[in-house]
Amino acid sequence: MTKAAVETDQRRSRRRPVYMKASISHSTLSEGLDCIVREISQDGARLELPHAKDLPLAFLLRLDGETALRLCTTAWHSDNQVGVEFSQQIIERNAQSRTAVLNFHTA
Repeated sequence: MTKAAVETDQRRSRRRPVYMKASISHSTLSEGLDCIVREISQDGARLELPHAKDLPLAFLLRLDGETALRLCTTAWHSDNQVGVEFSQQIIERNAQSRTAVLNFHTA
């Protein structure tokens, strides 16, 4: 199985190919970094930018045309690409899992 196939199998939601401009911000960056979103799903995205491997493990992403910021956690990176998981989805999924466990134990 190829690396791409393994990564695809591990995803919770299907990514769709896109070409979207976006901006990355973090307290350690003096100004926002421009990037291109190449794939996106409800749970995460694949971003393209120079020196992607130098990004912090967590940062904020704003898609052009949107006012909302997405908290991202780095899942993987290469020299010029980074795969991120949208942290709000992580928080919601963990909360749902805990609720399901509590409901199971109290039923």
